Amino acid sequence: MKIGDLAKKVGLSVSRVRYYETLGIIRAKRGESNYRDFPPESERLLLLVLQAKDLGFTLKEIQTLASALQQGALTKNRVRSELTKKLDALDERIAIIKKFQKNVRQILESACPFDVE
Repeated sequence: MKIGDLAKKVGLSVSRVRYYETLGIIRAKRGESNYRDFPPESERLLLLVLQAKDLGFTLKEIQTLASALQQGALTKNRVRSELTKKLDALDERIAIIKKFQKNVRQILESACPFDVE
């Protein structure tokens, strides 16, 4: 599959597809005219990238997941484990934000903490 066709299928720009190729998430063979020819599984990998980005995974984490998928080592248990770790990290961030929120509310409800009138 040519890069433009792949980009259109998954809703990415051609440059973004090239970027994911440079990261090693997808791989293309070069034809006689040196055009990239992506195998059909590239579409699945790029859809994984988009979904993982929506779930807050970093590019490094996505590279690891994509590599596991390519090697046939991405099991349901592994996905559940990675999602559980991500959820735990989100819960931790939410707790920190709630603490900040509480502190700001307390300051707003008390006298101004700065020497201004």
